[in-house]
Amino acid sequence: MQHGDHYYYYYYFYYYYYKTTKYYACRKSRTTKCKVRLVCQDDGTVHIKGDHVCITGDDVIARVVQEEMRLHLELRRLGELRVLLGRIWRDVKDEMIRKYGERSGLRFLPKREAIGVIRRCRDAATGGDAFRAIETEQANR
Repeated sequence: MQHGDHYYYYYYFYYYYYKTTKYYACRKSRTTKCKVRLVCQDDGTVHIKGDHVCITGDDVIARVVQEEMRLHLELRRLGELRVLLGRIWRDVKDEMIRKYGERSGLRFLPKREAIGVIRRCRDAATGGDAFRAIETEQANR
């Protein structure tokens, strides 16, 4: 259902239904937590409850930064041998958010896939023995 510039969908809860009154929620209520509700009563009046939080001044551009994340992960794989793989992924993810902004609709490399990339790169560089690489790194200092 469309009302004004927004689309709504019908939702029904048994305790919200009274006679022929119908309740509608904003279409973006699940993705943007928009709390607006339309109350359509049986006499034809429509009441709008709440304010739209799904309205933003700037359009969100979906960016796929998976390849860029993969490059950053490959660059950091050997410089940070003592850091956990999940921590490296989180640091690169935070770096992408700082670079492009939090509301820019980024699509990240999944955590399991990123950990696999780091592990394969470390295994190829250290011959599968990351602990020996850490020991020799400390001995060289």
